[in-house]
Amino acid sequence: MVAIRLEGTGPAIFRQVRVGRGRRPFVLYKLRTMSTGTGDRASHEVSPAHITRVGHILRRTKLDELPQLVNVLRGDMSFVGPRPCLPGQVLLVEERDRRGVYALRPGITGPAQLAGIDMSTPVELAEADAAYLDRIDLAGDLKSMFLTVLGRGSGDAVKTRLTSAARKARLSGIRSAGRQPKWRSRLPSSAALRRSTAPLTSSGRPAAAPAKRNQESGKGTRRALRPVTPPIILTRSRVETGVPSLGS
Repeated sequence: MVAIRLEGTGPAIFRQVRVGRGRRPFVLYKLRTMSTGTGDRASHEVSPAHITRVGHILRRTKLDELPQLVNVLRGDMSFVGPRPCLPGQVLLVEERDRRGVYALRPGITGPAQLAGIDMSTPVELAEADAAYLDRIDLAGDLKSMFLTVLGRGSGDAVKTRLTSAARKARLSGIRSAGRQPKWRSRLPSSAALRRSTAPLTSSGRPAAAPAKRNQESGKGTRRALRPVTPPIILTRSRVETGVPSLGS
């Protein structure tokens, strides 16, 4: 609690109204893991930037749920059961009510949470809660509590996937800063592509590209070729060959 107060200005104990048994609202207690001013929003609707540094540790180890033992002592919650939702999550409240889930007290942990089903999929969560309602047993509850202590489950987790708008904003920021995205920087350059497609010699080295013909600037004519001097062929003298030369 001291670390929470040192990191922020808000209270260490977080209080929030949730929907309980029989759809009656109650005040839920948690250790504060988000910055002040986040508002009454579900965890999957919150940006990871709102989670404090201490909050990341508390949420990963499930220690932020410890104050809910007060809710258990007051009779508002039980150790195992459906996770309580916000009154503003209308679809989840209706789906749970239609399946009779509100006959149970909400729990600190539950099978749906351990299975990774959070409140971003209200219909699927309500179905999982109804399945737990049909097969409640002490052994299963003890197993859920044991797995929760071990840190299993990812329900009520903050989503880290970027939305399409966030991806566009990040991409526009990269372009405005004059930088290329990472996937563009990993592409080979045009020079590397030319080297990879160049023909190879017998020694395995890239063959030299044929020289381009020069053209005069401003004119479409080619430069005149330098005249080639014919080779001088030296022959043996006719005297040496025994043939009389002219004028002898």
